[in-house]
Parts: sequence; structure tokens; C-alpha cells
Amino acid sequence: MVSDRRIFIGDVHGHYDGLMKLLETIAPSQDDQVYFVGDLIDRGPKSAQVIQFVRQHGYFCVLGNHEQLLLDAFPEGDRVYQYALQAWLQSGGQNTVASYTDPELLLESIAWLRTLPPYMDLGDIWLVHAGLHPRLPIHAQTSQEFCWIREEFHSIPKPYLTIS
Repeated sequence: MVSDRRIFIGDVHGHYDGLMKLLETIAPSQDDQVYFVGDLIDRGPKSAQVIQFVRQHGYFCVLGNHEQLLLDAFPEGDRVYQYALQAWLQSGGQNTVASYTDPELLLESIAWLRTLPPYMDLGDIWLVHAGLHPRLPIHAQTSQEFCWIREEFHSIPKPYLTIS
């Protein structure tokens, strides 16, 4: 039997064990498409394992605000931007740092996170972490809206995008 399920998982936040239980419950097959909707990292104790798992399985993933915080803290790989680093650490980044036993693996993860798109257009679904700015055309939006917007998007009275 061929499955055409699309499975969307968001805000894992370093909770690898919970992710494993979730995947055991939904039991994706090789025919299923699994998408992660950002925030793989921070807060939970096993962010490094979550990233490693998603990478090893080649799952689709878009950038979340927590990944954006990390990338802002390391704007050029191993160079640190102190102000952004403090913001990230206070937003759960301390747990992410603690989950890495090898600093090189953290740098490798940062390089991979830089490859994540801020959105994916699946044809019938537009996948972003947070939402879209309802008063901006799609071409004028940035990862700031895709990763961070909340109230303006959630309070719009009709869908931003419609399929014709």
C-alpha cells in the first residue's frame, strides 16, 4: 500500500525522546513525507541529537525562530556576535550548547542550519514556522516574518493564500 501522508512536526525544542515516541506512534513509512516546521533546538536537553536525526533521515525542514537566534549569534561560522549570543542563550540556547560534546559538531550543525529555507511551497501548502505578514506581498516578506510573526498573522479574518 502506497501512502501519501505528509507529516508536519513543529517545535521539537531539543526533546529527542519525545520526538522518538511521536514517530513511533505515527510510524511513518518510506512513502510518507516528513516535514519539520522549525525550532528543532533549544529548551530541551538533546538538541544535538534532534538535528543529527533530522539530517541523517534527510527530512525536509524550514527555519524556525530558535534556529534564527543561533544563526544570528554566529553570523560567520565560528565568529560570535555577543549581543545575539546572549539573546540566544537566554532563549534556551544554553541547553543546546550543553547537548554538544564536540564544538566541531556544533559548527557543523550551524553550517547545516544555514542551508534551511525560511519557507517551502508545497503547491497546496505554504510551509513556514510562524506565519506571513497579512499586509505584505509574498515577495516582500523575509525570514523575520516567516520565523517570528504571531498576532498579525493569527488574527487575519481570511486565509492569506488561497489555492485556485
